[in-house]
Amino acid sequence: MQSDLIDEPELLASLIKDGALDLVGEPIVCRVEVDLKGWVKELAGGGEWEVLDEQEDDLATTFTMHNGHSNAEVTLYQTGHAMVDIDGAALFNGNLAEQGGRWTQLTYFNALNGERITLN
Repeated sequence: MQSDLIDEPELLASLIKDGALDLVGEPIVCRVEVDLKGWVKELAGGGEWEVLDEQEDDLATTFTMHNGHSNAEVTLYQTGHAMVDIDGAALFNGNLAEQGGRWTQLTYFNALNGERITLN
């Protein structure tokens, strides 16, 4: 999954023209990559999970997953929040960047020129 903080070229151009971005410095885009199968396997205590469906809107991407008789729904919000529900039980509800552990990787880019940014 990819999450762009500013993904509308017209909005970005307008913010640059108005000088609004000068207040916060360089605009940054954060891409979050998640190993969904590994993460859900760890949360569920095992199993080989398969992604059945993916639905995306302006706020989030929701994945429907299956393992034998178990079903999972994973929702990854553009804000970095995530929710994992397995067979009606909420197993995760929090900030993916802070609590996603080894199953997530964050990469940052300069929104103006696309160059990768390394944060210390």
